[in-house]
Amino acid sequence: MKIKQGKNARATRPNIIVYIILGGIVSLYAKVFKKQQLHRSYTSIKPPFILIGNHSSFFDFIYAIRAFYPRRINFVVARKYFHLCGLRQIMKISHSIPKSLFQNDLSAIRAMFDILKQEGIVGIYPEGQIAAHGISIQNSEAIAKFVKKAGVPLVSILTGGGYFCNPPWTKLQRRGAVKSSISIALTAAQVENLGVNEISSVIKQNIFMNNFQWQRANNEKYSGKNLAQGLENLLYICPCCKNEFTISTKGDYVFCENCSASARFCEDGHLLWQNKNYFNHIGQWYLWQIEIENNNIMQSENFSVSEPVILAMLKLSGCGIEPVGQGVFTADKKNYTYKGTLHGENVTLTFSSALRAMPYDTGSNFQIYDKNLLYEFRPANPKFCVKIANICECLFNIAST
Repeated sequence: MKIKQGKNARATRPNIIVYIILGGIVSLYAKVFKKQQLHRSYTSIKPPFILIGNHSSFFDFIYAIRAFYPRRINFVVARKYFHLCGLRQIMKISHSIPKSLFQNDLSAIRAMFDILKQEGIVGIYPEGQIAAHGISIQNSEAIAKFVKKAGVPLVSILTGGGYFCNPPWTKLQRRGAVKSSISIALTAAQVENLGVNEISSVIKQNIFMNNFQWQRANNEKYSGKNLAQGLENLLYICPCCKNEFTISTKGDYVFCENCSASARFCEDGHLLWQNKNYFNHIGQWYLWQIEIENNNIMQSENFSVSEPVILAMLKLSGCGIEPVGQGVFTADKKNYTYKGTLHGENVTLTFSSALRAMPYDTGSNFQIYDKNLLYEFRPANPKFCVKIANICECLFNIAST
């Protein structure tokens, strides 16, 4: 359908003066410090349109801002960031749109239509979370349905190199080039003529990024200190002895404390093994872990994993997320269950195993959004975060077949 002009919009575009100033600073940062290079396959396009992109690092928003500056973008962002001290003000100034991840969020959809009615740009990262292993993850068809209903052009930005400059599994930055390609994925006429499944395929094609294949094609290198630091929170199964949670890192090396299998994380983002070559890069290693989890689930009639956790939720007043209880988190083929305390009361919280995904911060926490409530679970073993996220992906795929 065509977007009609509306006077009573609920969501609004960023203030033009503020955006020009702050967006200019951000754009300069991306160009000078991140060495972002831009390539456009079109001459011009006017809003309204929907912008989609691959999500490989926390800086993807910055790369998109520079690519379209001074045009203003309203980004769709995880709801929890609107409640974190420091970030909440940025969300407010940028007029970002809060979204409960992997949930049907009608308020977010309404806000996106509001922006399009004002001839604005809605920025969406369809994967819903950063691809921590460097290879694009599956995205929901809900985005395709939104594109179809909006009936506006679909523009894509595909960024390579950002993953290596700012890996999501470490706080350490690296020096190297970032390259972004911008193209018109679909015109308004094409959106009108295509079905939802076809639009979904176009979205997947336009935002798919295998950062390791990209690196080989572009031959870029990324220098820095302690290149492997943080991988112990992403890689938790040893490919040699198959033990869990025995992976550690030191400097540029990732190794198993049990069998001493070791590899160097090189400046080209690939692995150089000391003895037997198990994987060329951490993306392969990560996907192999998912295969292991899937086999464990399929082969066990009474599959179940449990982990002691601290439960945290958004503060009732002020900003931030605070602990509200502790207990045990369990996953089986039917449900995810938390049994423990909540504000001093004994509770049992149950979530369907049909969850599409479980967002997580490596080595810190994993989250479940339920009816606009955020439950953040902080496991006793921080490495459990990626394991439960992988289990969630497997359970969803099994339920979908």
